Amino acid sequence: MRKVRKLLKCYLLLVGGILGPLQASEDDEGRLVVAACDTSDAEDSETDTLSYEYTDHEDVFDLEEAQQAYSRISFRNPDELYTRKLEIGRFLKGEDQPDDYLCHCFVPDSVKEKKEVLQTIDAILTNKSCQKPIVVHYPLLKTVGKTYDPGYSFGGISWLKQECLRETRHRANAKGTPHLLDAGCGHFYFTFPALLAGAKVMAVDQHPDLTDVQHFKPPFADIKKVQPIFPEKDLKQRLTIVNADLLTYLKGIKEVFDITYAGDVIHYQSCLKAQSFIQCLYTATKPGGMVYACANAPDPAAFEIYTQAKGMGKKFPGYYVRNTMTDQKGKSKSTYLSLDGAVDDVCPAYLMAGFYKPNDKASCKEKAKKLLVQGHQFTHRAILEFDADSLRALFEEAGFVVIDLSYAATTGRLPENTVLSTTLLQLISRVQIIALKPSAT
Repeated sequence: MRKVRKLLKCYLLLVGGILGPLQASEDDEGRLVVAACDTSDAEDSETDTLSYEYTDHEDVFDLEEAQQAYSRISFRNPDELYTRKLEIGRFLKGEDQPDDYLCHCFVPDSVKEKKEVLQTIDAILTNKSCQKPIVVHYPLLKTVGKTYDPGYSFGGISWLKQECLRETRHRANAKGTPHLLDAGCGHFYFTFPALLAGAKVMAVDQHPDLTDVQHFKPPFADIKKVQPIFPEKDLKQRLTIVNADLLTYLKGIKEVFDITYAGDVIHYQSCLKAQSFIQCLYTATKPGGMVYACANAPDPAAFEIYTQAKGMGKKFPGYYVRNTMTDQKGKSKSTYLSLDGAVDDVCPAYLMAGFYKPNDKASCKEKAKKLLVQGHQFTHRAILEFDADSLRALFEEAGFVVIDLSYAATTGRLPENTVLSTTLLQLISRVQIIALKPSAT
């Protein structure tokens, strides 16, 4: 236990040093409001002028069920514990309290006062915040590469994950074991805490190496470490791992899941497939069930293309393709081309050979031959990114009621009506949504 405490203290010092300058609100119910400068002059100014203030705000919903779901949300930033210098000092002195730990909000009540158990769980969670490279298959290029898994890019535990786990524990305490879909589970970073929150978890991902213990490390070792000191003794029995395409898996499933966590999944599909995915998710969700999802926000480098598409009233202005030329010295130059979400079905999941052109029916191999230049490589990749409006439309058209919608930024949560600009998007990583399938239809 001394080793665990020592490791935890070292981690807190490291994170505290990195995040120390950030300011955290002490008001759990505060809503972050951002005033951004006029984007019409964004190109002429080097930085945006941002001001932040917390104001009390209460959303009003037509459905009492939606209002109750909203009232259960805590707007406390989970990283707040690691950004307050006083808290770091208390940890070092051994004066830490049970509610200082990330897992405190979703473990059983019988564990909430047992600091040694909380320390063990948090040590596992914080260790998993380190990004690890995974093998990526490019079937169209017949190559294999490595990239960093984006599934835990927030580190530690994000606000969206925290709220999903809080709701899971609430339902586990109130109604028994909830059924949770971990959509696009990846390295199982969310799977493990979801089990601790009391859920029966269906972890689904299509990566061909999903069950490879060396690469993806299913949480069996973590379960084995925690199970002797954890009151719920069926953690392993409540986990099912499915290696399958999400759309294929969801078709035919009706009203099975109480909760779904879909982190960094939607933007790996085309608009057409993303709409099908959310529709299937609605069908697979029980009435009264909740979905917690996030997707990439618009790329600052493609902000001009995004703005033009937004001005044209496109439903998915963040859907475009990036054509890249890489020279023999490894230097790359990219251009962007807007895609039509109602017509194009170009999947962002794969890197493809050749440049993309609309209505070009040539195969990747044929494109590569036409563009073949000595020492140069030509590739294209589709990109699907969301602003708050397009993500809201995706869920509301499927029938969901949006409970909360915001941007996840390095400075905290930004409201959905934030005016985006090139510089502001340097701070924003994701747009995140909490949605409810109403019981009354």
